[in-house]
Amino acid sequence: MTSTAHLFRTTGSYAAVAPSTERGESSMALIVAAATPFHGHVQPVLTVVSDLVRRGHEVVVLTGSRFAEQVGAAGALHVTLPPAADFDDRQLDLYFPDRSAVPTGPAQLEYDLACSPA
Repeated sequence: MTSTAHLFRTTGSYAAVAPSTERGESSMALIVAAATPFHGHVQPVLTVVSDLVRRGHEVVVLTGSRFAEQVGAAGALHVTLPPAADFDDRQLDLYFPDRSAVPTGPAQLEYDLACSPA
């Protein structure tokens, strides 16, 4: 039987995650879930992840570093997005300086939809 490791890029390096069956553990499946680092994107994924873990699956979640604790609490392994994609959605003006010049409300929402990586 061929050994298979799953590679994930993490902060300039790679982390290998072998399926649990190759580590001598019993698991139904190794599932990788990914979400852009926006609260509204990550939370629904974590709901599904929690259920998958409860059912016996092994789950790896690729998302922003600020969600590491929540991913762990769901019973999954957290893998941080590469630095260029790992940002805090609570500080969008920091990452998109032009955003602060756009009036709040519909105009800023339109800007966010057009310019943000989500």
